[in-house]
Amino acid sequence: MGALVVIMIIIFALSGNKKLTTAKSTYTNNTKKSEEELTNNIKIEVTTSSSYSSYKDDSVIDVTDNHYKLNNSLAIQSFNEDWKLGNRYKNKLKLNEQEVITLNNLIDTDNKFNSTEEIAIELIRMFFDTLDELQTIFKLNGTSFQEQANAFAEIAIANDFRYKNFGYNKPIINTFTNDIYQCIYKSCENKLRDYFSVGRKTDFNWYLLSPPAFIDYNNRFQVHINKIIQKYIDDLKPTEEIEILLNKYDKNRWKIKMQQFEQSFTEKDKLQYIQSIYELEKMNKSNPNIENIFFQASRFIAKYDKVTSLRFYIYYLYYDLKSTTFNNKQITKTIQKSLFEKNEQLHDFEVIVIELIKDKDLNKALSAVPQVYAIKRKPIVLDKTLILEEQKQHSETIILLDKILNDEHENESTSIKTQEINSEEVEIKITQKSEITQKSIYSSGIEFTPIQLEALEVLSKNNFSIPQSELEAFAKSKGVFSNQLIERINEICFEILDDDVLIEEEDEYLTINPNYYQRLLAK
Repeated sequence: MGALVVIMIIIFALSGNKKLTTAKSTYTNNTKKSEEELTNNIKIEVTTSSSYSSYKDDSVIDVTDNHYKLNNSLAIQSFNEDWKLGNRYKNKLKLNEQEVITLNNLIDTDNKFNSTEEIAIELIRMFFDTLDELQTIFKLNGTSFQEQANAFAEIAIANDFRYKNFGYNKPIINTFTNDIYQCIYKSCENKLRDYFSVGRKTDFNWYLLSPPAFIDYNNRFQVHINKIIQKYIDDLKPTEEIEILLNKYDKNRWKIKMQQFEQSFTEKDKLQYIQSIYELEKMNKSNPNIENIFFQASRFIAKYDKVTSLRFYIYYLYYDLKSTTFNNKQITKTIQKSLFEKNEQLHDFEVIVIELIKDKDLNKALSAVPQVYAIKRKPIVLDKTLILEEQKQHSETIILLDKILNDEHENESTSIKTQEINSEEVEIKITQKSEITQKSIYSSGIEFTPIQLEALEVLSKNNFSIPQSELEAFAKSKGVFSNQLIERINEICFEILDDDVLIEEEDEYLTINPNYYQRLLAK
């Protein structure tokens, strides 16, 4: 049948310059006839079209007898063969000839995930282990893998080509056997993606075209495959090298681990959480976004361990300074208030930060953090001359501290002025500028201003993620600063979200966790 189709295509292609006069096929209804017998029984007669010679056009160049074949197939074939999966790993994994052929016939083996050498090797081992287990299962049931493949092929061919009596045509059988191998390989890859928390799994509909074929494959093979690969995964022990490579490939993969750490956190297991963060750092040493791990950890641990929170923030700054872009994310004022009971503590920490920015000495900064909370027992005698000298040397520090201690700013609803009274007390004057009049979809205890409501609406309508530049433009149109707008919304939601932040910065985007947003809505 396959040969008949090929011959008919050739005849059709020739019909532009030839005229088909006779095309007879003679064979019996014996379904077991081989492809060679069918081909031999087909008789074709072709005559030259008379219309061709009578047509003349000076613009057409006659190259009828000028044949020249480019011999470039050797180089292309060599390149393709070298990069086929079986050929790439036949020596390293000591594959036999049949294993090499099986792997070479697979497709889609070169995406970013499965082409990573460590993953590719793990996949190949998993693939052949699964095949071996399938052979064992089928043998115990009085059949074999090939018999099951033949039965599947009959169903697939009947539905794909509406042709039932195909006999046992080996090339066709091999085609559908390769489809089975392809699905087994992708089952292994999908399971590894799940295990390593890397997305973009493959749908088998790419390989199994008809619903009946898909159902038959599942009933005949996949029910066994799922159990086999789960057992393999249970015994899998990933190496540190694989974790590092995957975190470099998927730069936000750390967020899944971080979420697991936070969900399982208890205060008595605080040390385990801290150790997990340092382990996560090690696994992300090649991740260009490593600093965000420590920024998130610093915020989370703030209400449980102040010293660790500040140390994590120091780590964040250290890695941020080493990155291509210095983002310098600030601790929110709400968290700041929980970390620093006295202005003196805040002053001491600011000095540590400024020194880190200057000298990049991480260990020095980390060792200085506990002194922020150390009790100052000895009285300090101030020398005015030395103070003036220090003010000269650290003018940038003084300007920064003055801004913190004498902070006056406005947003869309309030005017805020902060003034240090003494080392123990800060006076904050807040003047309300407008009443909240707009009806809100949020819980009655949450009081957003109209501009804040509009900003949240913009984020929610854009799937909870918009470029920072877009919100800046929105804030500017309302006559407010975007950072003040975001900070105020986060402060309003801070306690409701159990000290979590609603609006976060991720690279050049502002995002909202949809789960947090749902907690704000009126029930």
